[in-house]
Amino acid sequence: TFPSFEHVGTELIYMLKGRIEYRHGRQTYELGPGDALSFRGDIPHGPERLLDLPIEFLSVIIYGLGDQE
Repeated sequence: TFPSFEHVGTELIYMLKGRIEYRHGRQTYELGPGDALSFRGDIPHGPERLLDLPIEFLSVIIYGLGDQE
């Protein structure tokens, strides 16, 4: 089990290796190499299941004007 988390801004995940089931709010998405997912960071999100290890992905968070953490 993986905890969900949230933060300000918009997040982009780009998969490099492995397969993962990723949760954003009530939706889950299966992601593999070359897949990308962009979403609002203020909605609970995080890994749901690790499907094919090892998993590597890039995570970029874009903060708007006035966003602070």
